[in-house]
Amino acid sequence: MCGIAGIAGNPSPENRFSVERMVQAMRHRGPDAFGVETFASCCIGHARLSIVDLGTGQQPMFSADRRQAITFNGEIYGFRLIRQRLAASYNFVTSSDTEVLLALYQEMGKKMLDVLPGMFAFAIWDENSQSLFCARDRFGEKPFYYATLPDGRLVFASELKALLASGLIEPQIDEQSLGHFFKHLYVHPTRCIYKNVKVLPPGHLLRFEGGRCVVEPYWKLPEPVAAPISESEAIEEFTRLFEKSVRNQLVADVPIGVFLSGGLDSSTVTAVAASTVNNLRTFSFGFGENINELPVAESMARRYGTVHKVLQAGNHKISDLLLKTAEIFDEPLADSSTIPTYLISEAASRECKVVLGGDGGDELLGGYDWYKTVAVAERSHSGELAKTFFCKVLGRLLRPFNQEKAARFSTIAHGMQLRHTLQTDRKILAALNVYFSDSELQTLGIKSEDTAESAAISADLPDSAMRADICNYLPGNILTKIDRAAMACSLELRAPFLDVELAEFCIGLPSRLKLKNWTGKYLLRRAYENAWTEEVRKHRKQGFGAPVNVWLSLADVQELQQQIFANGSARIYDFIDRAQVSRILQKRDYQSWIVLVFALWLEKNTGKLCSRP
Repeated sequence: MCGIAGIAGNPSPENRFSVERMVQAMRHRGPDAFGVETFASCCIGHARLSIVDLGTGQQPMFSADRRQAITFNGEIYGFRLIRQRLAASYNFVTSSDTEVLLALYQEMGKKMLDVLPGMFAFAIWDENSQSLFCARDRFGEKPFYYATLPDGRLVFASELKALLASGLIEPQIDEQSLGHFFKHLYVHPTRCIYKNVKVLPPGHLLRFEGGRCVVEPYWKLPEPVAAPISESEAIEEFTRLFEKSVRNQLVADVPIGVFLSGGLDSSTVTAVAASTVNNLRTFSFGFGENINELPVAESMARRYGTVHKVLQAGNHKISDLLLKTAEIFDEPLADSSTIPTYLISEAASRECKVVLGGDGGDELLGGYDWYKTVAVAERSHSGELAKTFFCKVLGRLLRPFNQEKAARFSTIAHGMQLRHTLQTDRKILAALNVYFSDSELQTLGIKSEDTAESAAISADLPDSAMRADICNYLPGNILTKIDRAAMACSLELRAPFLDVELAEFCIGLPSRLKLKNWTGKYLLRRAYENAWTEEVRKHRKQGFGAPVNVWLSLADVQELQQQIFANGSARIYDFIDRAQVSRILQKRDYQSWIVLVFALWLEKNTGKLCSRP
């Protein structure tokens, strides 16, 4: 896990100095080593977090003939098998996965992406063709930002703070991205908060040559499996692929651990990892009385004899953490779990350099409760059954500390009504996870254009909902959160569920194998219920969302709000009328949280150079 940066195009003596500044801005991503290499028409840099091949894996790395050089962020799982295949035609001088990428590029060019597993964002400068070849992994685990300059150069980096440190970009807020943030808590994964910066989308490659930049997809979500598959066959194949993925992701030359929340996904990762790693380290987070899954997590730690560490939110000032996360996240992100994710990453980084998590399991296997609601809506002809089910579920969730979930359910209820009256399945998916309606955004003076993208709506509506989350919510929110929070602590976080072979298998399965008898993650339960403790099997999913209404009422948070919003020159007033801001803050609900996060992000990340168009 590292930070990458570079400038390609018209030669300039300033390129090296700009790249050096960019690399220094990402020291948190790679504190172990720094490197910058310069060609006549390209300069690339790298900040390294040493995980594999500690002695000879320095970057940027040259090919054996020194005609290509790479800067790479990520991990190529199972790379040793690829290396063995290439050894006859390539003279390897290191034992790193980075050199495998160079060898693959020389053999296959852009076709290398068809066979490349793992999480990655990389750039390869090819001196022969005077071109830059870049790619980002299929699900967006690793970030890649870029911009084209007026003089024809292309500049890229892992994080926005690095891109801006180049001194070559004067950022301007993109109002369409801002509207998506207010509606969904995050900037859409194919856009950037700044209109003059672009994001390389997940599953895409970029080629820059002769001043021309071409971006194209190399991967798309697999189609549903056409051939019928039995439940027993699905369980067997899922188990094989999952255990293969965990084993591959446990490869490291440094200490490794697992984030153990007490949920099904992380418990399963722990069970499989503990069978391979002796004295496996596990880490859990608690919110006190409101949301407490610690006893469930501890039951798994006891069963598998892990070295377990517990962290509590009550031991920290939320106002300080709000300020810290505003610095970490280069784009506004109002998911309340950013704070616990950062805290548990910080704690784990003191003992490990690599941690496995359960991210992606919900989207791939039907873990969220709203998938069940969508399934009920699909199967109900009258709509009454759906309403009954919705009210039952909402009654359990409408507690003060679970406003985030309640908001998601309330918008789905609206979507179900639309489906019943208009018979438009797409309306249900469009209604997911909306915190400010279009009319509310209009009142605030914020454009409400929504860039949400999803796979085509199919007859299997729950499957369509999962696919929409894989395209939008997973890369835009979940993976952005864990990358920035973990890397701020120089920690590599891996997601076994997102192994491409496993994920493609799960995506292709019909929803009946993921949701059955109103039970989510049916396939996972059948495959691994015997590996869980009784506490895990009976535990109802709570998630990692924080009690925002409680936090907003804390004295230190109220004082922080006073410091920010009492200042008439606060940046947020360039975007939202002061009276509207005051009205929303008085509610102390999730909308208040969004406004506070946005205001803090503006103060920490933008200056006079950053303007509203």
